[in-house]
Amino acid sequence: MTEIVLKVDPGAGYVDGDIIEAFTDRQILHVHSEHLGDTRKFSFNGHGLNNITDLSKKIKDVYFEYRFERVNKTQVKRINLTTLEEEIFGEPDIYVEQYIKYHTNSLGLRHQIFGTRDNEIWYGGGQDFSDTNVNAVWNHIETDTVNVRTDEEFTIYPIGVQDSKSHLLIPTTTFTDADAADLILPKTSGNGDLLNKRKHHLTWQTMDEFIGNKTDIQNKNISVDYRKNSTKLLPILDYTLHKKTK
Repeated sequence: MTEIVLKVDPGAGYVDGDIIEAFTDRQILHVHSEHLGDTRKFSFNGHGLNNITDLSKKIKDVYFEYRFERVNKTQVKRINLTTLEEEIFGEPDIYVEQYIKYHTNSLGLRHQIFGTRDNEIWYGGGQDFSDTNVNAVWNHIETDTVNVRTDEEFTIYPIGVQDSKSHLLIPTTTFTDADAADLILPKTSGNGDLLNKRKHHLTWQTMDEFIGNKTDIQNKNISVDYRKNSTKLLPILDYTLHKKTK
């Protein structure tokens, strides 16, 4: 389920009704997959490292550009996870012992090193969150856990209590990544000067059929999230087509 996030009341340079964010199905599933694969959800092995059988490693094998595998005391093998090309390098490009010591000691429970002592593995380079990769990651999640991508909690974007006090999240009809990017563009002049942080603006107070209690929405002391109870999707692309100016 795609959704938009509206600013409720002006603040931080936005006006009431600005479309702050727009999330596609792919983006929503990606964020949940990262939460489920967080290494802090799993226990270290006897070497103080993350286990190579953990779901978190399977997820990184899909999303990351490179996997690094320690070869010996001074060398590392870098594997391109798309082309499977391999390269071995060492000092002065990397000081293996210092690199591993810093990440395991300084970052504590947040470190991302897998394997066993002298056989460490880690990841780097860019990350690819394409539909293909997000679906591949969810195949791992559904194999290794009881979680299913169609579960209701994974069809909506996770938002904190504080954010839900000042923002309104509305489920919408489906839109693409390109649409999402357009929905959160700033409004600029012909010379490129910034006029408003967002060019798309909705008067949510007149959208009773798509939102909940307006009084609750404007009450900054309570958290409001009607997405799970929503029975009607906002046809966002049709609506914003006629709402591109303020």
